[in-house]
Amino acid sequence: MDTRLLRMAAGLALESALVSRMEAAPLAALYDEPDLARAIQLHDELLRSQDHSEREAAIWLETGLDLGPLRHDLRGLAKEMREMEVVLGSLINRSGEALREVNDWMNLIANASQFILDGYWIDAKIFLSRALRHSRSPPVEALKLQHQLSHEVEVLQRATESYFEELKGYPLKLQVDGDRLQRLLLVQEVMLELMRMVRGPEEAKSTGKAVYRLSQAIRYLMGEGGHEEVGRELRLASEYLRELIGASRKGSRRREIQGCVEQVEEILQGLLL
Repeated sequence: MDTRLLRMAAGLALESALVSRMEAAPLAALYDEPDLARAIQLHDELLRSQDHSEREAAIWLETGLDLGPLRHDLRGLAKEMREMEVVLGSLINRSGEALREVNDWMNLIANASQFILDGYWIDAKIFLSRALRHSRSPPVEALKLQHQLSHEVEVLQRATESYFEELKGYPLKLQVDGDRLQRLLLVQEVMLELMRMVRGPEEAKSTGKAVYRLSQAIRYLMGEGGHEEVGRELRLASEYLRELIGASRKGSRRREIQGCVEQVEEILQGLLL
Protein backbone atom coordinates (compact mmCIF):
# COMPACT_ATOMS: atom_id res chain seq x y z
CA MET A 1 0.00 0.00 0.00
CA ASP A 2 1.17 3.53 -0.81
CA THR A 3 1.71 5.09 2.64
CA ARG A 4 1.36 8.53 1.04
CA LEU A 5 -2.35 7.83 0.50
CA LEU A 6 -2.69 6.75 4.13
CA ARG A 7 -0.91 9.92 5.28
CA MET A 8 -3.22 12.00 3.08
CA ALA A 9 -6.30 10.34 4.62
CA ALA A 10 -4.94 10.73 8.15
CA GLY A 11 -4.38 14.41 7.37
CA LEU A 12 -7.96 14.83 6.15
CA ALA A 13 -9.22 13.17 9.33
CA LEU A 14 -6.92 15.31 11.48
CA GLU A 15 -8.17 18.46 9.75
CA SER A 16 -11.74 17.42 10.55
CA ALA A 17 -10.81 16.71 14.18
CA LEU A 18 -9.05 20.05 14.64
CA VAL A 19 -11.99 21.96 13.15
CA SER A 20 -14.38 20.11 15.51
CA ARG A 21 -12.04 20.63 18.50
CA MET A 22 -12.16 16.94 19.33
CA GLU A 23 -9.27 14.98 20.84
CA ALA A 24 -6.84 14.82 17.93
CA ALA A 25 -3.72 13.21 19.45
CA PRO A 26 -4.31 9.68 18.02
CA LEU A 27 -4.91 11.09 14.53
CA ALA A 28 -1.91 13.41 14.82
CA ALA A 29 0.28 10.42 15.75
CA LEU A 30 -1.09 8.46 12.79
CA TYR A 31 -0.45 11.39 10.45
CA ASP A 32 3.14 11.69 11.68
CA GLU A 33 3.75 7.93 11.38
CA PRO A 34 1.23 6.25 9.02
CA ASP A 35 0.50 2.63 9.93
CA LEU A 36 -2.22 0.61 8.21
CA ALA A 37 -3.14 -1.66 11.14
CA ARG A 38 -3.39 1.27 13.54
CA ALA A 39 -5.38 3.27 10.97
CA ILE A 40 -7.97 0.50 10.59
CA GLN A 41 -8.27 0.12 14.37
CA LEU A 42 -8.67 3.87 14.89
CA HIS A 43 -11.17 4.11 12.02
CA ASP A 44 -13.34 1.39 13.55
CA GLU A 45 -13.22 3.00 17.01
CA LEU A 46 -14.20 6.43 15.70
CA LEU A 47 -16.95 5.13 13.42
CA ARG A 48 -18.66 3.38 16.36
CA SER A 49 -18.76 6.62 18.34
CA GLN A 50 -21.99 8.35 19.31
CA ASP A 51 -20.25 11.66 18.61
CA HIS A 52 -20.75 12.97 15.07
CA SER A 53 -17.34 14.70 15.07
CA GLU A 54 -15.59 11.38 15.68
CA ARG A 55 -17.69 9.61 13.04
CA GLU A 56 -16.84 12.33 10.52
CA ALA A 57 -13.11 11.96 11.22
CA ALA A 58 -13.50 8.20 10.64
CA ILE A 59 -15.20 8.83 7.31
CA TRP A 60 -12.27 10.96 6.13
CA LEU A 61 -9.75 8.42 7.42
CA GLU A 62 -11.49 5.68 5.46
CA THR A 63 -10.53 7.33 2.17
CA GLY A 64 -6.99 6.01 2.59
CA LEU A 65 -7.97 2.47 3.54
CA ASP A 66 -8.75 -0.49 1.32
CA LEU A 67 -11.86 -1.92 2.96
CA GLY A 68 -13.05 -3.99 0.05
CA PRO A 69 -15.07 -3.57 -3.16
CA LEU A 70 -18.32 -1.67 -3.51
CA ARG A 71 -21.04 -4.07 -2.45
CA HIS A 72 -24.43 -2.45 -2.88
CA ASP A 73 -26.61 -0.57 -5.29
CA LEU A 74 -27.85 2.17 -2.98
CA ARG A 75 -30.44 3.74 -5.28
CA GLY A 76 -33.13 1.92 -3.32
CA LEU A 77 -31.82 3.50 -0.13
CA ALA A 78 -31.84 6.94 -1.74
CA LYS A 79 -35.48 6.40 -2.78
CA GLU A 80 -36.46 5.47 0.79
CA MET A 81 -34.69 8.56 2.08
CA ARG A 82 -36.61 10.73 -0.39
CA GLU A 83 -39.85 9.29 1.00
CA MET A 84 -38.64 9.99 4.53
CA GLU A 85 -37.92 13.58 3.54
CA VAL A 86 -41.61 14.01 2.73
CA VAL A 87 -42.67 12.57 6.10
CA LEU A 88 -40.25 14.87 7.94
CA GLY A 89 -41.65 17.80 5.96
CA SER A 90 -45.12 16.98 7.26
CA LEU A 91 -43.74 16.81 10.80
CA ILE A 92 -42.18 20.28 10.71
CA ASN A 93 -45.42 22.22 11.24
CA ARG A 94 -46.23 20.03 14.27
CA SER A 95 -42.81 20.17 15.85
CA GLY A 96 -43.12 23.39 17.89
CA GLU A 97 -39.84 24.30 19.58
CA ALA A 98 -38.10 21.49 17.69
CA LEU A 99 -38.97 23.07 14.32
CA ARG A 100 -35.39 24.09 13.48
CA GLU A 101 -33.94 20.69 14.41
CA VAL A 102 -36.57 18.81 12.41
CA ASN A 103 -36.07 21.12 9.43
CA ASP A 104 -32.29 20.57 9.56
CA TRP A 105 -32.87 16.82 9.91
CA MET A 106 -35.06 16.84 6.79
CA ASN A 107 -32.59 18.92 4.77
CA LEU A 108 -29.67 16.68 5.71
CA ILE A 109 -31.62 13.58 4.66
CA ALA A 110 -32.54 15.27 1.36
CA ASN A 111 -28.94 16.26 0.62
CA ALA A 112 -27.59 12.84 1.61
CA SER A 113 -29.98 11.06 -0.73
CA GLN A 114 -28.94 13.33 -3.61
CA PHE A 115 -25.27 12.75 -2.84
CA ILE A 116 -25.92 9.00 -3.04
CA LEU A 117 -27.51 9.38 -6.47
CA ASP A 118 -24.63 11.60 -7.63
CA GLY A 119 -22.00 9.19 -6.31
CA TYR A 120 -20.55 11.55 -3.68
CA TRP A 121 -20.15 8.91 -0.98
CA ILE A 122 -18.03 10.97 1.44
CA ASP A 123 -20.61 13.77 1.52
CA ALA A 124 -23.48 11.28 1.77
CA LYS A 125 -21.93 9.59 4.82
CA ILE A 126 -21.12 12.87 6.53
CA PHE A 127 -24.58 14.32 5.96
CA LEU A 128 -26.28 11.16 7.18
CA SER A 129 -24.10 11.24 10.29
CA ARG A 130 -25.20 14.82 10.90
CA ALA A 131 -28.83 13.84 10.30
CA LEU A 132 -28.44 11.15 12.95
CA ARG A 133 -27.12 13.76 15.39
CA HIS A 134 -30.11 16.06 14.75
CA SER A 135 -32.56 13.18 15.02
CA ARG A 136 -31.35 12.50 18.58
CA SER A 137 -31.12 16.14 19.70
CA PRO A 138 -32.89 17.13 22.95
CA PRO A 139 -35.67 19.15 21.20
CA VAL A 140 -36.52 16.14 19.00
CA GLU A 141 -36.38 13.75 21.96
CA ALA A 142 -38.85 16.06 23.75
CA LEU A 143 -41.34 15.51 20.91
CA LYS A 144 -41.69 11.89 22.03
CA LEU A 145 -43.33 13.12 25.24
CA GLN A 146 -46.32 14.06 23.08
CA HIS A 147 -48.54 11.01 22.69
CA GLN A 148 -49.63 11.87 19.13
CA LEU A 149 -46.02 12.26 17.92
CA SER A 150 -44.14 9.69 19.99
CA HIS A 151 -44.43 6.71 17.65
CA GLU A 152 -43.86 8.73 14.46
CA VAL A 153 -40.68 10.36 15.79
CA GLU A 154 -39.34 7.05 17.09
CA VAL A 155 -39.85 5.39 13.69
CA LEU A 156 -38.09 8.26 11.91
CA GLN A 157 -35.18 8.13 14.35
CA ARG A 158 -34.76 4.40 13.85
CA ALA A 159 -34.93 4.82 10.07
CA THR A 160 -32.20 7.48 10.15
CA GLU A 161 -29.98 5.24 12.25
CA SER A 162 -30.66 2.31 9.90
CA TYR A 163 -29.75 4.38 6.82
CA PHE A 164 -26.48 5.49 8.38
CA GLU A 165 -25.63 1.94 9.47
CA GLU A 166 -26.17 0.73 5.92
CA LEU A 167 -24.25 3.53 4.25
CA LYS A 168 -21.31 3.50 6.65
CA GLY A 169 -20.58 -0.05 5.52
CA TYR A 170 -20.13 1.18 1.96
CA PRO A 171 -16.33 1.43 1.45
CA LEU A 172 -14.65 4.63 0.33
CA LYS A 173 -11.36 4.93 -1.51
CA LEU A 174 -9.77 8.03 -2.97
CA GLN A 175 -7.40 7.71 -5.90
CA VAL A 176 -4.93 10.59 -6.13
CA ASP A 177 -1.92 9.86 -8.30
CA GLY A 178 1.50 11.21 -9.16
CA ASP A 179 2.25 14.90 -8.88
CA ARG A 180 -1.19 15.69 -7.51
CA LEU A 181 -0.68 13.45 -4.49
CA GLN A 182 2.79 14.87 -3.78
CA ARG A 183 1.53 18.45 -4.01
CA LEU A 184 -1.50 17.60 -1.91
CA LEU A 185 0.73 16.24 0.86
CA LEU A 186 2.90 19.37 0.79
CA VAL A 187 -0.12 21.70 0.99
CA GLN A 188 -1.69 19.55 3.70
CA GLU A 189 1.49 19.66 5.77
CA VAL A 190 1.50 23.48 5.77
CA MET A 191 -2.22 23.69 6.55
CA LEU A 192 -2.01 21.26 9.49
CA GLU A 193 1.09 23.03 10.80
CA LEU A 194 -0.90 26.27 10.83
CA MET A 195 -3.89 24.65 12.51
CA ARG A 196 -1.77 22.97 15.18
CA MET A 197 0.12 26.16 16.06
CA VAL A 198 -3.12 28.02 16.86
CA ARG A 199 -3.63 28.92 20.52
CA GLY A 200 -7.17 30.01 21.32
CA PRO A 201 -10.18 31.27 19.33
CA GLU A 202 -8.65 34.63 18.38
CA GLU A 203 -5.67 33.00 16.68
CA ALA A 204 -8.01 30.51 15.02
CA LYS A 205 -10.00 33.41 13.60
CA SER A 206 -6.90 35.21 12.33
CA THR A 207 -5.47 32.16 10.56
CA GLY A 208 -8.85 30.92 9.37
CA LYS A 209 -8.78 32.56 5.92
CA ALA A 210 -5.39 31.10 5.05
CA VAL A 211 -6.36 27.65 6.34
CA TYR A 212 -9.58 27.76 4.31
CA ARG A 213 -7.67 28.57 1.09
CA LEU A 214 -5.19 25.77 1.70
CA SER A 215 -8.07 23.39 2.37
CA GLN A 216 -9.69 24.45 -0.91
CA ALA A 217 -6.43 23.80 -2.75
CA ILE A 218 -6.41 20.29 -1.28
CA ARG A 219 -9.99 19.69 -2.44
CA TYR A 220 -9.05 20.77 -5.97
CA LEU A 221 -6.06 18.42 -5.93
CA MET A 222 -8.33 15.59 -4.77
CA GLY A 223 -10.81 16.22 -7.57
CA GLU A 224 -10.96 17.78 -10.99
CA GLY A 225 -9.37 21.13 -10.23
CA GLY A 226 -6.61 22.28 -12.59
CA HIS A 227 -3.40 24.21 -11.96
CA GLU A 228 -5.25 27.51 -12.30
CA GLU A 229 -7.67 26.76 -9.44
CA VAL A 230 -4.98 25.32 -7.17
CA GLY A 231 -2.65 28.24 -7.91
CA ARG A 232 -5.34 30.81 -7.12
CA GLU A 233 -5.99 29.27 -3.71
CA LEU A 234 -2.28 29.08 -2.89
CA ARG A 235 -1.73 32.73 -3.87
CA LEU A 236 -4.64 33.83 -1.66
CA ALA A 237 -3.30 31.73 1.22
CA SER A 238 0.11 33.37 0.83
CA GLU A 239 -1.45 36.85 0.85
CA TYR A 240 -3.43 36.13 4.02
CA LEU A 241 -0.35 34.70 5.72
CA ARG A 242 1.66 37.81 4.86
CA GLU A 243 -1.08 39.91 6.46
CA LEU A 244 -0.69 37.81 9.60
CA ILE A 245 3.06 38.46 9.67
CA GLY A 246 2.41 42.20 9.70
CA ALA A 247 -0.21 41.90 12.45
CA SER A 248 1.80 39.58 14.70
CA ARG A 249 3.42 41.11 17.77
CA LYS A 250 5.77 38.25 18.60
CA GLY A 251 8.95 37.69 16.61
CA SER A 252 8.76 33.92 17.10
CA ARG A 253 5.22 33.93 15.75
CA ARG A 254 6.26 35.96 12.71
CA ARG A 255 9.06 33.50 11.99
CA GLU A 256 6.66 30.55 12.17
CA ILE A 257 4.23 32.19 9.75
CA GLN A 258 7.08 33.28 7.46
CA GLY A 259 8.13 29.64 7.26
CA CYS A 260 4.61 28.71 6.14
CA VAL A 261 4.65 31.49 3.52
CA GLU A 262 7.91 30.19 2.11
CA GLN A 263 6.52 26.66 1.93
CA VAL A 264 3.35 27.81 0.15
CA GLU A 265 5.29 29.89 -2.35
CA GLU A 266 7.69 27.02 -3.02
CA ILE A 267 4.71 24.76 -3.80
CA LEU A 268 3.25 27.47 -6.01
CA GLN A 269 6.54 27.85 -7.88
CA GLY A 270 6.64 24.10 -8.49
CA LEU A 271 3.09 24.26 -9.82
CA LEU A 272 4.08 26.86 -12.39
CA LEU A 273 7.14 24.98 -13.71
